[in-house]
Amino acid sequence: MAASRFRLPLLALALMGTLAACGGGSSSSSVDPDEGVVDPVDPSEPVAPVEPGPDGGARPGAAADCFNAVLYTTSATVRLEYAVSGPLSGTSVSEYTITPAATFEGQSTSKAQGTVSTTYTGQPSAVSNVQTFVQVDGLALNELGNITETFMLGSIITTRSVNQPVYRDSKFMLAAGASDERSFDRVTVISGPFVPDSMVRTTETRRVTYTGRETVTVPAGTFETCRFEFTVAIKGERDTATDWVAVGSGVSVKSVARDAGSAAETTLELTQGRINGGAI
Repeated sequence: MAASRFRLPLLALALMGTLAACGGGSSSSSVDPDEGVVDPVDPSEPVAPVEPGPDGGARPGAAADCFNAVLYTTSATVRLEYAVSGPLSGTSVSEYTITPAATFEGQSTSKAQGTVSTTYTGQPSAVSNVQTFVQVDGLALNELGNITETFMLGSIITTRSVNQPVYRDSKFMLAAGASDERSFDRVTVISGPFVPDSMVRTTETRRVTYTGRETVTVPAGTFETCRFEFTVAIKGERDTATDWVAVGSGVSVKSVARDAGSAAETTLELTQGRINGGAI
C-alpha cells in the first residue's frame, strides 16, 4: 500500500517540497471501496528507523530553510528525474508547471500540473497526468486535493480526490524532534471506460515528524536536507515513509516508502533536477 499511497505525493509534490507521499496528500490512484475510518495514530508509536546519513545522524536546523516559495507563488517549470529501487527497479520522471493563481472546488489555490512517467525494468512505461492543488499560508501548505489521469489499455482512468477538510501540512513550521498529527476525509471519484463510476470516502490520519538536518548523497549530488518521517493510517494499516527535502530548493532528493504489510521498501533518489531550467 505504501507505494500507492506515498508515490503520488512524493512524485507529484516533490517539486513543491511536500508530501505528499505520501503523499503523498497521500492519494492513491486506486482506491479500496472497503476502506473506512481508523483510530488516530498512537503518538507514542515509534517512527520506523532509517539508516543514518553520512554524517551519522540528524542535526539541529530550521525546517523553514527547506521551504521554497518559488514552487508555490510564482509561475515555474520543474523537471525531476529519480532512480527507483526496491521490489521493482527503474526510473521516474516528473515534469510540471506551477500556476500560482488557479481554482479548485471554488477556492483560490496554486496548481502543479504535469506528467509522471515511471518505467520499471522489463516493463512498458506508465504515464499519468497529475494536477495537485495547494494553498500557501505562510509556511503551512493546505492540500485541497488532486486529479490524476492514468493511461490504461489505451484508455484514461480519471481519479479526482477532494480533502474534507483540507489537510494542513505544517512540517516546515516544526522544530527538530517535533511532530504534527491530523485526520481528514478524502472523497474520491473514479471514472473510466473499464471501471464503473464510483465515489469512495476514506478517513486518513497522518503524522509528520521533523527529525532535523542531514547531509544526503544521491546520484544528483550531495545535499543538505531536512529529514521528515511520515506515518499514514487508513483502515488499520499504518504505512511509513521518510523524505529528505533539500535546503534552498525545497525539492525531495530522496524518499523511502515502507509497506506495513509486506515490509517492502521503495526508494527514490534524485538523479537530475531543474527548476526554471537551472540545475538544483
